[in-house]
Amino acid sequence: MKQEELSCMDKKKFLKINISVLAAIVIGIILIHSKIISVSILNGLNICLNILIPSMFVFLIVSDFCQETNALKFVLKPIEPIVAKLFKIDRRLTSTIFFSLLCGYPTGAYLIANLLENNQITKKTATRLMCFCVNSGPAFLIGAVSVPLTGDIVLGLILFFSQTIAFFVVGVLCSLKAVNEKIENKNVLKAKKTFSQIFINSISRSIKTMAIICGFALLFSAIIGVLFEVLALNFENNEVLKAIIYGFFEITNGISAIGEIESMQTILSLALISAFGGLCVHCQLKAILSKFEISLKGFYMWRSVYCAVSLLSCFAIVRTLAVFRPAIALNKIKPGCSTNNVLSSICLIILSIALLCCDKKNIIIKKNN
Repeated sequence: MKQEELSCMDKKKFLKINISVLAAIVIGIILIHSKIISVSILNGLNICLNILIPSMFVFLIVSDFCQETNALKFVLKPIEPIVAKLFKIDRRLTSTIFFSLLCGYPTGAYLIANLLENNQITKKTATRLMCFCVNSGPAFLIGAVSVPLTGDIVLGLILFFSQTIAFFVVGVLCSLKAVNEKIENKNVLKAKKTFSQIFINSISRSIKTMAIICGFALLFSAIIGVLFEVLALNFENNEVLKAIIYGFFEITNGISAIGEIESMQTILSLALISAFGGLCVHCQLKAILSKFEISLKGFYMWRSVYCAVSLLSCFAIVRTLAVFRPAIALNKIKPGCSTNNVLSSICLIILSIALLCCDKKNIIIKKNN
């Protein structure tokens, strides 16, 4: 026993020494290459202000509000039985599936965290939902990818449809052996909130989530700057490889590395980058769900299947439609302003309908025997 205790103490000491050395190296890199890091962070700020916040913030507020008030129950009611049967979930969780797909990452994790917070799903169901409720939304794919790179929305729609196919394929496959959790209406000891209170809470939670998203975007922009500038890695002769490596760390930097759409290979690289999401998005998911100790092992296991299905679907759609047109050359990603205005208007309309239709219900879980 004493030898085991000594061995355990030695391992802890060794780990502490390694962490200390690593921290010292990181601080040294920051001090020596502060200029490169500053430029990279400025690039990250540009991404946050011009792409992430315009394409996500309003969606976060609207999705949170609609989930809290069950505002879209009449709109989604026709598809509730189908969604419930496909994904082995209670039909009243259809709005979570809908907004996860429509709003893109990390909205799925954000909504799942809210369900866990309100005791409406178990950790097991949350872990399963995380396997497929992580995708790029149409606002991002159109406003930050398609319009800047090609000048129209066609490519964005192709990428979104390919991910929608992957979303349903992975969702169905990972739910085959799942046990459905039925949600019942009960009187829960919980203070009733007015619509204005729910709306204010939605804005507050969305701001916190947006801060997490932008924080990780800035961090990974700095990491990319250090790795590729300091190490002098040059991929000028292979733009696709550069985009994939950049996208492995942070999706928007990966997309910005693509100058123009020249071939099927370039389109498929965009499909891969947007389907994988990048380590930056994965860290966002972990941060949002950290309070509930949700494991992402299943997420990573199914992500390879998700990426493969998305790539095959994108290839099939592009070949079928024969969408090969000269693309607009681009040095840096710029936001599609026209799409942002339209999307904002749509969001305001959805929110107005939600305010008129919402019907708050208290719910708890009951497992089917």
